[in-house]
This record gives sequence, C-alpha cells and structure tokens, in this order.
Amino acid sequence: TVSDGGNCTDEAMVTIEEDLPGACNAYVLQPISMFGGADGAVAVDPPAGGTPPYTYLWSNGVSDPVNTGLAAGTYTVTVSDAEGCQSICEVVLENPSKIGDFVWDDLNQNGVQDPNEPGVGGIKVTLTGTDEDGNSVNQMTTTGANGLYLFDGLAPGMYQLTFSNLPIDYQFTLLNVGDDDEDSDVNA
Repeated sequence: TVSDGGNCTDEAMVTIEEDLPGACNAYVLQPISMFGGADGAVAVDPPAGGTPPYTYLWSNGVSDPVNTGLAAGTYTVTVSDAEGCQSICEVVLENPSKIGDFVWDDLNQNGVQDPNEPGVGGIKVTLTGTDEDGNSVNQMTTTGANGLYLFDGLAPGMYQLTFSNLPIDYQFTLLNVGDDDEDSDVNA
C-alpha cells in the first residue's frame, strides 16, 4: 500500500521471484566394463536456474561434474550455485552381469561335481540371447585347461548356453540331481 500526503492510497501486488536452481540430473556416463571393475563414470548436468557458477561435490569427494574410475555403488552429488542454493541428486552405477562356471569330467557319473573330478578344457561354450534393450547377443568362448569359462560385461537379459566340441567318448551327465552349485545344469 502506498500513501501520499493527502491520505490518498493505492494498492498493488508485487511478486519478487528468485531464480532458484532446479533439480539436478545425474546419470551414468560410462557403464562398468566387467563385473567388479572400477572403470565406470557418472556425471551431472547443471540445473536449470540458479546463479552460475556452480560447484559440485560428489559423495566420494570429487568436485567436478564428471566422476570417473568408479566401482559399482550409489553416488550422490550436491550442486551449489553462487548464492549457496543447492540441488542434490544421486545415481546408481551397477556391475554388469556375468555368466561363468566349470565344465568337469563326472568320473562316477552321478551328476554331481565331486572334489576329485577334473575340469575339461577345450569345450566350446556359446552364449546366445537378448539383453534388456532387445539387442541380440551371440558370444563364444572355450573352457580353459582347468574347465573354467566366463562371459563378463553382459547387460542384464535372457541368455542360454550351448556346449559343444566334447572330447570323443564324452557325453552330458545326469541333470539337476543335486543343488545348483554342484550338479549339472547344462539344460537350465
């Protein structure tokens, strides 16, 4: 309300707006390349609004909008503008999936992997399927001399394994006769 010397008044509504920073947007910039790796990266876009320049502080102490060399985990970033207004957001960096196991010679033919049964090297293992984005996946590896194989760096999805190139006189053993850690799940 404004008054003059003659007791005349006038009223008007005034809105004072402060340009507050909007919500920040944190995202995965580079996925981790293999299970247990530490080569992922996350980043944050500056918020719309607020007063530049912005400062960044990640939960692991990095003070840059890009945070690199990361293992799987949840990372929180606080973005502050020149006026001290803050926006906080987080991003989850996940390990990629992996599929691997052991091809062994079931010496007693009971379908269960016993401690004295050796691995079988040179078995061709083919992984086929579709990842969570609908991309077809077709990879091949060969078991090492110890019978171990591994497909690493897989996106989540639906996959199937096929085993071939068995040595002469070898055949698949009994299926699903023990728990999943010790029996043959070659058909699973």
